[in-house]
Amino acid sequence: LAFRKQTNYGCIDWASRTIFLRPNQSNAELVDTIVHETRHVADGTGEGYDEGLERQIERGSAGATAALLRLNLIVGEDD
Repeated sequence: LAFRKQTNYGCIDWASRTIFLRPNQSNAELVDTIVHETRHVADGTGEGYDEGLERQIERGSAGATAALLRLNLIVGEDD
């Protein structure tokens, strides 16, 4: 993981095997972004992927995972 100035919340550089995150996100946004981008890594989606399948995988796991992470990481934050 690394931070860099960009318009996307997060993106993957497959060549360097790095997830780049936009700075100045709230903790809740960072959790959502990290979960979302790691789903791309887990299912190997990059250029030329099936967007419908990727969205099904991401939606099926990201919401529950993000909620669990928030319970542990963001207790008391007013996001």
